[in-house]
Amino acid sequence: MTTNTYNIIVKKGDTFNGVSFTISPVIEITSAKMQIKKTSYATDTILELSSDDSTLEIGDSVITIPAQIFNITASNYVYDIQMTLSNGYVKSWISGQFIVKQTVTS
Repeated sequence: MTTNTYNIIVKKGDTFNGVSFTISPVIEITSAKMQIKKTSYATDTILELSSDDSTLEIGDSVITIPAQIFNITASNYVYDIQMTLSNGYVKSWISGQFIVKQTVTS
């Protein structure tokens, strides 16, 4: 299975409607985390979402970033979602740009 690129654009302080990713073939995902960083080589994580705290939701072959407000500095970032499967394998099949745009109204 190859990595799929999906770019996400949000407005700082606005509610992001959420997005779901379906992975084929059907796999059992036991946990997942998403890290947003300034670059793919950066060591500092700007924001982390996780199935452990329900900021990232998982089901059989489905990962959902639920509706939420992102209040991080407007900028271009990168992200990936790392999944742990029921067989113990760890895979990062979803990645892309995470773009936060500044709103005019504060």
